[in-house]
Amino acid sequence: MKKFKKLFAVMLSLAMVLGMSLTAFADEKAAAITISGISKEGEPNEIEVLAYKIINYDPVGKYVPVVEGSINTDENGQLEPSGANIQDLFYKHLNDLDAPVAITEYTEVDGTYTYTFKPQEAGSWMIVVNGATEYVYNPAIVSVSQTPEGLDYGTLNLATDTFTDGVYLKRSPIPFEKTATTPDVNGVQYGDIIDFQIKTTIPSYPLSQTNLTFTISDTLTGLSLVKDEDNVPSITVNGSSVEFATNAVNTAIQNEATAFTVDLSDDNFLHENRGKEIVLTYYGKVTSGAKLTVDELNNTAKLDYSTHDSTASAGDETWHYTFGIDTKVTGDSLNWEASGEFFKVDENGNVQYVESDKEFTTETGKTLAGAEFQLYVGSPKGSAFVDASGENTFTTTEDGRLEINGLDSDIAYYLVETKAPQGYTINSEPVKVTFNATYNESGRLESYEVLMNDVVAAGYTFDAGTKVGEGKVTVNQEVLNPFNFKNTKLASLPSTGGIGTTIFTIGGCLIMVVAAGLFFASRRKASK
Repeated sequence: MKKFKKLFAVMLSLAMVLGMSLTAFADEKAAAITISGISKEGEPNEIEVLAYKIINYDPVGKYVPVVEGSINTDENGQLEPSGANIQDLFYKHLNDLDAPVAITEYTEVDGTYTYTFKPQEAGSWMIVVNGATEYVYNPAIVSVSQTPEGLDYGTLNLATDTFTDGVYLKRSPIPFEKTATTPDVNGVQYGDIIDFQIKTTIPSYPLSQTNLTFTISDTLTGLSLVKDEDNVPSITVNGSSVEFATNAVNTAIQNEATAFTVDLSDDNFLHENRGKEIVLTYYGKVTSGAKLTVDELNNTAKLDYSTHDSTASAGDETWHYTFGIDTKVTGDSLNWEASGEFFKVDENGNVQYVESDKEFTTETGKTLAGAEFQLYVGSPKGSAFVDASGENTFTTTEDGRLEINGLDSDIAYYLVETKAPQGYTINSEPVKVTFNATYNESGRLESYEVLMNDVVAAGYTFDAGTKVGEGKVTVNQEVLNPFNFKNTKLASLPSTGGIGTTIFTIGGCLIMVVAAGLFFASRRKASK
């Protein structure tokens, strides 16, 4: 029993000690202010974290704004700072504040920097991050409160007199997005006009910052800009037209050009419209003359803009593709000159791909040159397709192939023979041509098939490479199945209708010969 009493006494004493410790821990104040959420960009010394004093603690124990009237007060005259107050200080009064204090002590955790700030006087500071190129940081407020026990570091809500011991800076990348607003434009055909749109936002530059840069540019591949009465480039600022921006667009975008730069680098414009959305609309026409099965029409748009103390860039791309019949391909190890989807042959012809010999072979009959075709869009009676060179009639080569470039993966085409090779009759059967293309989530091509009358004639894979222009097309040899389009010789046409006059002519000639023989025989007898 005595041992139990001693143990109980020890436990009671321990509980009292722990209770006192918990009270002490609860009253312990933060040793400094932590400023976290700053992304790692390059070397630490490229990021500059500055503290601008915005509220002083005067000798009589009252909080006073550094810039008179810059902080709201409640009905009792107590300071009640708002988000609008901080934005105004940042945008309009940065030069009215005292020189900032540079915060240099930091630690790195999971790719972000956390800075430590420990001023030796009460008051509030606005934290500004300079040197960032990937993000724009909103200013934040940290405070030191004067208490009977000493300074209390943290983030002070002056309205409720409550603290936290640190602040996490809100950051956001400069938004920049380019899209093609015309529906179904992964695959395009020569002559198509594509509607493009760029959206971005003007950063919230302080009025003290001058010589600002803000330009939007685009460089087109396989496209040219269109500017006419039906396709008028435009720009809006928060949904409204602004004369300065409209003039900049009209100057930069010219008809048939392949690049532009819209320069909005005007301090007054950027300050007056900070934080507002920019929407630029313009038009491009597919004009590429590349002789490839797949022509990747890459378009790289870019924004160059001032950060707090440097210049950064943002970019976005769109991709569009044209396809073709029997066109040259690139990237395969065999370096084939053509892909072999279509062959013009006589009535006995049969061209096929021979896997063992890695070539196309005419097994029987022969291929035919000189046949003329037109390609109709959408139906056999649709409009005739016109290629980049202005041609709408396509002729088979010596080996019976037919090359047509610049076709769309979203359209059914119909090949119709308009002139047969000499000595052959026209084959009036329309041949349906389609392309079955697969794109990834970002809109880049992965593979496609060429179909003739809904049968796969050839299949390909596409590797975009790491840079524009490095894309490679590879032939899937196992699916090569060339379409044989046959013509019949005129001389081998079967007779039609009645038996004609030939037999009568022959019969008549025989009768005349016999009659002549009898005539001369009878004269010989008479003379005897």
